[in-house]
Amino acid sequence: MVRRTPAKSAVRLMLPDELIARLDKAVEIGVFSSRNELLLYLIRNHLDHLGDLEKSQMEYKYKLWSQQKRKE
Repeated sequence: MVRRTPAKSAVRLMLPDELIARLDKAVEIGVFSSRNELLLYLIRNHLDHLGDLEKSQMEYKYKLWSQQKRKE
């Protein structure tokens, strides 16, 4: 089965020069093939982290709620 790639949108991003130099250094090391790949990785990683954080907060709230229910 052939899978389609997800739709993509262009985004303009203004970065400080010193940050661009750091991005280029990471690309030169060879871990990433381009700035775009590095930035996409960082954005996805951050969003995944936020999702994990939200999940753990919900689990904590559920744990507190279930403890309160047991006391009643």
